Amino acid sequence: MAPSPKWREMVRRRLAGLDRRPVGMRGSLKPNETLSPVFTEWMMGWPEGWVTDPAIWSGMKPSEARNAAIKACGNGVVPQQGALAVSELLPHVPAHIRAALGAEAA
Repeated sequence: MAPSPKWREMVRRRLAGLDRRPVGMRGSLKPNETLSPVFTEWMMGWPEGWVTDPAIWSGMKPSEARNAAIKACGNGVVPQQGALAVSELLPHVPAHIRAALGAEAA
């Protein structure tokens, strides 16, 4: 099954907006090829090596490390999305709770 045009457009926009290009995509845009953790890390907008640094997964077989890195990306939060969520929700948190957390009033 080939990737949908919508998915291809998302990747195209992501490529246009960043200086860093993913290395080792391993053909992630073609059918019947495996997904690369480097590609998923890049799509999340995380720094290079955030989940793909081999030291993180030392002691694992390469296939286990790859699966763990992809799982970490899948369970992660896109930084831009998290920042937006916090900035939108913080004004709705009662003042006494913001003070206890050390958060400035929005």
